[in-house]
Amino acid sequence: MKFNVKILTPERELYSGEADMVVIPSAQGDIGVLARHAPLIAKLRVGIIKIKSGDGERLVATTGGIAEVSDNNMALLLDVAEFKEEIDVERAKAAKERAEKRLNSNKQDIDFSRAQAALDRAINRMKIVK
Repeated sequence: MKFNVKILTPERELYSGEADMVVIPSAQGDIGVLARHAPLIAKLRVGIIKIKSGDGERLVATTGGIAEVSDNNMALLLDVAEFKEEIDVERAKAAKERAEKRLNSNKQDIDFSRAQAALDRAINRMKIVK
């Protein structure tokens, strides 16, 4: 049995269609959602969303957002989201290197939480394309 899935970012509608299962990276851990799932609102973390349907699996890298499930519909409102095939690997590698350099710096004016978040996003993008 299938259910409706919509993935939205501030810039675009990334996906709208049916799925057999969607796995989301919630703040408490990964959650698998099937048709007729109980109503749910979950905060999402940096991670990979897996959309599974009869024609295969699509992977989406996200930096976080909100998931809402009700009445056999799932809406994912995401800060940033990219399909696996949209990711620029060289750009992700460069971002990872910049973040690591900032984190390993001895400078006092470094915003370590921002640098760590940038590193997490870059690693997530690289992980999805492997």
